[in-house]
Amino acid sequence: MKTLFQMKTQTKKTNRYWWVSIFCICFFLISCEKLSPVVSEDFINAYIELRATSLELGDVDPNARIQRTKILKKYNFTTESFNQESERIRSKPELWLLFQQKVVDTLDSLPLNTPSENKK
Repeated sequence: MKTLFQMKTQTKKTNRYWWVSIFCICFFLISCEKLSPVVSEDFINAYIELRATSLELGDVDPNARIQRTKILKKYNFTTESFNQESERIRSKPELWLLFQQKVVDTLDSLPLNTPSENKK
């Protein structure tokens, strides 16, 4: 039979292993979250609106420049910060694929304007 001292020592070791295990699991979960690729919704929405503005007004029209500035401001971007985020996404294939998928998903979720609706 085990003595009382041996049982207490065994319990302390078990508790220690339990806490170390919990710590490792928490550390792993936090690390995994930081490693997952992230593209902000604000960036996605700003990109879509900027692209629509370019298609509608072109790139040289002064109104297009004003509109682009408003869009960037709406989503809390400067031209420089938007370009930096674009470069970060383009430089990492996993981010680029995620970005493309989110743009497609966002566009697919928008209601369609059919020609018959425009006549009303």
